[in-house]
Amino acid sequence: MSTANPQLDVNSDNSAIVSPRRQGAGQINAGAATSSPVYITADDGTSSLSLHNIQDSTNFNLTFHNLSDKEQTYTFDDLGGGYTEDRDPDTGLFSDVQLAGARVDGENSITIAPDSTAKFAYTLKPTGLQKNQLVEGYLHFAGNNGQVDLFVPYLGYYGDMTNEHVFDKNANEDDTDILGNRLTNEDNYPRGIADEYSLKQFVKQKKQDNADYKWQQAAQVYDSGKVAFSPNDDNESDYVLPFMYLKQNIKDSP
Repeated sequence: MSTANPQLDVNSDNSAIVSPRRQGAGQINAGAATSSPVYITADDGTSSLSLHNIQDSTNFNLTFHNLSDKEQTYTFDDLGGGYTEDRDPDTGLFSDVQLAGARVDGENSITIAPDSTAKFAYTLKPTGLQKNQLVEGYLHFAGNNGQVDLFVPYLGYYGDMTNEHVFDKNANEDDTDILGNRLTNEDNYPRGIADEYSLKQFVKQKKQDNADYKWQQAAQVYDSGKVAFSPNDDNESDYVLPFMYLKQNIKDSP
């Protein structure tokens, strides 16, 4: 990971990086991985930084492992600061844009004695940023004597992810993030749209207007007051089943 090459987004107007969430550490450089005298780890033993919820100042350490019998020196920069996710409202496509207010400060010159390790402290300081957004990027360490450049991908969330709703909105509400929650019968037909015959006719008409129309989209027009089921063991609408979309991981309870 330390010797991988982070790739740029050729489809962006400003040649921004491709998010570490999309490319990981970058393109593998097998030759560099076998020849580099130094690699880097974070406190968790991996070669990336998972900073989780970050606030106005987040401290972290990087440990440099020198495998050679010579002193190694590198110069640090944060590649202009962090990036965050941006969505084009016209195309719906996501890309990364630079955050001028998310800089990483720390030791500028790194020297590691032969056959040893050295730990250095750094600080991510988001300044003037809006809360509740991703902050990610790469830390760059350039070899002073022709060594392979080293990179460390990092990812944090400025704010508190637990403030977001765990479940998506209902399908008949505006601005659902996925497809929206709904209640169905045992055949996966959305409840709350009159009867099953009417639902089939509704979907049939929609498909005539738009061949790409899907059954799940019918739940967008359901009426909460018409959600009903008939548990009389006649195999027709005996059950009402929740169909939910989770936007975060949840912990099982005993």
